[in-house]
Amino acid sequence: MRNNLQQLNISEPRLPPHLAYLQPYSTQQELDLGKLNTLFNDPMIRSIECNGTESPVIVQTMNYKPTNIFLNKDEIEEVIETFSNAAKIPIEEGVMRIVAGKYILLAIVSKVIGSKFIIKKIIPRQNFQQNLMPRRLY
Repeated sequence: MRNNLQQLNISEPRLPPHLAYLQPYSTQQELDLGKLNTLFNDPMIRSIECNGTESPVIVQTMNYKPTNIFLNKDEIEEVIETFSNAAKIPIEEGVMRIVAGKYILLAIVSKVIGSKFIIKKIIPRQNFQQNLMPRRLY
């Protein structure tokens, strides 16, 4: 079944070594992601991928599974716009990474080939207060 799924691959940007300790953290901010809200209510789902209007939305649990949900162009743009507005980051063509609420959006924004995205859940970290202080690098 996995051979039939076309998995979206968006590389994440790498930080310089002196900033490598920086990690996104979840907040209580709620996002309305339309049809995708029901998928994120399932604690087993780690990420959601949308390869465009022609492909079903794919969820990652222990493996990748297609759903019966299809998003049209407007719905895809609405998901990206929701993240943009929540994080106050303008939408530009190209690869975008936006953290908002409990999610990380990795998106390819294109008017030519159509926009695509991956949304990952942020895994809560233990001892969050200790992680607020920068680590010494020497």
